[in-house]
Amino acid sequence: ACPCVSQFQRILRHKSTVSEDEIRTLSHTSSEWWDPKGPFAALHHYNPTRVRYIRSQVTHLKGLDPNVARPFEGLRILDIGCGGGILSESLCRLGAQVTGVDASGVNIEAAEHRRQQQQALHPQLQSLSFVHS
Repeated sequence: ACPCVSQFQRILRHKSTVSEDEIRTLSHTSSEWWDPKGPFAALHHYNPTRVRYIRSQVTHLKGLDPNVARPFEGLRILDIGCGGGILSESLCRLGAQVTGVDASGVNIEAAEHRRQQQQALHPQLQSLSFVHS
């Protein structure tokens, strides 16, 4: 996990914007995070657009080659509020070491379950970890 996670956890102990109602709501649908036709269909639909935007901005700001398959190789990314890990997984596939953090333990379980399922097909997902905080 990214060393900045422990620093983030210390900050959260002092001031948190976490909504317990939102955690409960999203936790009830955690088994459906990876169903592209389920409650998170809009997020799945939107994800390629936000990944393109993030890729464009990061490669521009960091002076990286946007045309290589894994332009984020060597970068570490902290995805706060990762939910089921949809964005985290996409950024990891671009080469980054990604740590997804979420306030819902069941969302983290769903994200980790997905990572374990996909890791045989996508070995780069070894650089993806999730933390319940």
